[in-house]
Amino acid sequence: MSRSLRIAIALCFAAQPPALAGCDSETASSQLSTDGAGGSDDRFHPPPNGVKVAEATACAALHAALQDNALALGCTSTIRPCPDLVRSEFGAECLQYDEGTVQACVAFYDATTSCGDFGSPLACAVVAYTQSAPAGCP
Repeated sequence: MSRSLRIAIALCFAAQPPALAGCDSETASSQLSTDGAGGSDDRFHPPPNGVKVAEATACAALHAALQDNALALGCTSTIRPCPDLVRSEFGAECLQYDEGTVQACVAFYDATTSCGDFGSPLACAVVAYTQSAPAGCP
């Protein structure tokens, strides 16, 4: 069982609704997506809740979780500043992001025990609404 799957299962058991509602071991297992070539990207893919949040809100929450946990674990990795942290994943500016996936990724980073989760691409995948630009910026 991969480390990401173990963390996903742990998050499902520890989650408070609505962040990861409907989790069980089968649901957690299905959150590890596969790319079009059929290989696993070994990232945690939490379910979206359909609520859109601005780029700054999503990035600030993710950055704080990454930075706080990296410091707590004594990691020496550099975490991209906002807004580059989220823009580097999608290559676009001013997108809106799914609140449920952002919250679940914050919980994922709070629960992780390995400095390896702070690299790029990020170990937890947030959902971006790719047709939402420029609505994600003020």
